[in-house]
Amino acid sequence: RLLEVQLVASDSVSFLKIIYTPRVKNVFANLNAAFVEFSKGRICYLPLEDLKSPIFTKKISQKLIAAGDELAVQITKEAMKAKEAVATTNLSFPGEYLVLTSSNRTIGVSSKISGEKKKYIQEFAKKLLADADFGIILRTNAVNASEDAIRTEFFQLKEEYERLKKHAASSTIYTCLYKERPFYYKMLMDTDKSVLNEVVTDNPQIFETLKESASNTYSVRLYKDEMLSLAKLYNIAGQLENALKPRIWLKSGANIVIQPTEALTVIDVNSSKNTAKKNKQLNHYKINLESAKEISAQLRLRNLSGIIIVDFI
Repeated sequence: RLLEVQLVASDSVSFLKIIYTPRVKNVFANLNAAFVEFSKGRICYLPLEDLKSPIFTKKISQKLIAAGDELAVQITKEAMKAKEAVATTNLSFPGEYLVLTSSNRTIGVSSKISGEKKKYIQEFAKKLLADADFGIILRTNAVNASEDAIRTEFFQLKEEYERLKKHAASSTIYTCLYKERPFYYKMLMDTDKSVLNEVVTDNPQIFETLKESASNTYSVRLYKDEMLSLAKLYNIAGQLENALKPRIWLKSGANIVIQPTEALTVIDVNSSKNTAKKNKQLNHYKINLESAKEISAQLRLRNLSGIIIVDFI
C-alpha cells in the first residue's frame, strides 16, 4: 500500500542543504540577521543567533559579521513567495546513523531512543567525540547498528567535514562546497531499517547507487518486467488518484471526508453504508477505530500538517 509520496522533477533546481560561500550584503541589528548573496542575484536570510564558530573564507573587519565578509552557510529553507531562503552557519552532514553538526558541539539523541539504550549510546558517542571540534546527533537507526558501523560512519562524516573546511579556506565567492546526496538516497537513510525488508526500483542508476549501501537487514532489487511496469504492478496511479479525492471509503462501508481549508484541515467520519440495527454504540466505536488507522495513513500520504480537526462519530 502507498504510504508516502515524494515527487522530484528531473529538471528542478533545489538549493536546500547545499553549502555555499556567499558574501554578506547587509547586517541588520534590529532584525538580528544578515542578508547574504549565495549565488549571483540570489539572497538568503541568515539569523545571527546561531552564528557560532562560523567558517569565514574572507573577513574584512573585527566585527562578529560585517558587509563584505564571506563565509560558509547551508541553506535550510527554500525561498517561498516573498520570503527569502534561510541559511545557517551550523553546517550538517547526514549519515545513516549520525548527523555531524559543525557549530552545535553537543550530543543529540533521537527522541525515539530512550532508557538504557540512550545512556549506552551517549557514552559511546562521548568516546568518539573526545577530540572533535563538532557535535553529532544519533539517529533512530543507530540503536540497532553495531559500534563498528557507527564508528565507520563517524570517521567518514568527519573526513567529509575536514575536507570541506580545507576546500573552504581557498574557495572564492559563490563556491558550492557541498551537495546532499540524491533524494532517494536520503529517503533510504531516513527509513527505519528495523521495518525495512526490501527496496525495489526499475531505475538501473538508482539500483546501482543503493545496492552499495544495502546491509544484511534489507535487500535492493532491480525490477525488469517489460510486460508490466513497476508503477502498474502496485497501481501507483490509482492510489494517487484516490489520495486526491475528498472521500475515502472504508471496508466496513463507512467513509471519511477530508476537506483542507486555508486555515486548517477538517476530517469528518460517517457511518454511511455501515448501518447496525443492534448495538450502535459498539458499531460506531469500531468505525472510529477503523477511521483512526486510515486517517493516520492519509495524513502522511497527503502530507497534511498544521491544525487538523477530526469529527469522529
